[in-house]
Amino acid sequence: HTHLPVFVFRCCCVCVCVYVCLFPHAPRMRPSFAAAAVVVVAGVAVLLATCALHANAQDGCSGTPNTNPVYTKDPVFVSKTTNGTRYLAGEGDDAIHVLHVFGTPYDMGYAGGQLMKQEIIQTYQKMWLYLEDMVANYIHYFPESVREWIANYGLDAALDLTYEVTKKYTASRFEEEMKGWADGSGVSFDLLRRLNMLPELTKAGCSMFGAWGNATAATDGSLFQLRALDWDQN
Repeated sequence: HTHLPVFVFRCCCVCVCVYVCLFPHAPRMRPSFAAAAVVVVAGVAVLLATCALHANAQDGCSGTPNTNPVYTKDPVFVSKTTNGTRYLAGEGDDAIHVLHVFGTPYDMGYAGGQLMKQEIIQTYQKMWLYLEDMVANYIHYFPESVREWIANYGLDAALDLTYEVTKKYTASRFEEEMKGWADGSGVSFDLLRRLNMLPELTKAGCSMFGAWGNATAATDGSLFQLRALDWDQN
């Protein structure tokens, strides 16, 4: 849908060209009639653009609908700390951890770090090794500016530079929460911050959507939220 303005412009041009070709000797229109004609032409253009985009979306859809049942059981209590509680939802490979944290940004991060300490220690070290290997093998897919940064400064320095460039646009609460996660888990703050800078460095974007109210009336109007990582399936 980001191409809609282009479609509208092209369709408007086509409509105007058709009018000129069919009625080359038509008299000049009164301003009011000309304005109405512009509205009609624009309406036709939007309609054509919408139909074209819809057709392209249908033709380009090759996925398989997800028919997995929605997990509706209550999360199971796992552990608790001063400013948070950890639960487990789902079963087997589909199980996910759910944290309920509260307080200041630092308090919430510290509680999360305590509740997920072992998982954070294991995951973040593995993630860093994975990223170094991924960059070495797939760097040619990255934007040119990103490749230059990594080539000139190395991955860790490129991520640190990304932080320095973007920090004035980032609310302080994010860094405060990351400091809490680092202190609560014992993981290096620099490592944690660098991993959080990766999407900005690579200009990554995940797919997300939310639906509630009338959109989920077939159930009970509850909120459904999805985030697809759009990353390596392995």
